[in-house]
Amino acid sequence: MSNNANNFILGSAASNTLTNQELIQGSGSIQTLGIVNGGTLLANQSTPLLILPSTAGLNNTGTLNVATGSTMKSAPRAAEHW
Repeated sequence: MSNNANNFILGSAASNTLTNQELIQGSGSIQTLGIVNGGTLLANQSTPLLILPSTAGLNNTGTLNVATGSTMKSAPRAAEHW
C-alpha cells in the first residue's frame, strides 16, 4: 500500500478472514475482518498503518514491524479500538 490514509483492506462481514503468509506493507487500514498473520505486516510510510480487526481478532504468529519514522496502531478486537 502507498503512503495514503485512504488505502483499505476490508472485509464485507466480521466473519471474513485475511490470512497473510507474505508481506503487506505501507500505510492505511486493515479492518473489519479477522486477521491471521504468519508473514509480515510492515508500517514503512509517514502515514500510519492501522490494524483494526473485527471481533474475530488478530492472530499473529508472524512479524509486526515498524520502520523508523513510521507508526502502526492496532487493537486486538473491534471492541478494543482506542
